[in-house]
Amino acid sequence: MTEQALPRADSIDASSSGVLVALAEPVGLACDTRVCFSMPTDDGMVHLLGRVRRVERGDDFRTYIALSLDDPDNEYERERWNDWLDGLRT
Repeated sequence: MTEQALPRADSIDASSSGVLVALAEPVGLACDTRVCFSMPTDDGMVHLLGRVRRVERGDDFRTYIALSLDDPDNEYERERWNDWLDGLRT
């Protein structure tokens, strides 16, 4: 299986354990596929491993993907992710 970057996505909702993203075009991802999720922050990109939990085509023709972020061995990036989320809440 080749590694191929997905098109840019807009984040719709995010928590410490997952994220919902929307893509403007269809993508071919199956549930339980392991992915690298990257999010730009003020101090650089956060990269976490996750799994595709759901893929749906919306009425607006965008593709919605729910990811669980299950990268317990990457404590540094998890902390940066949670700090970024906390910054959104303040």
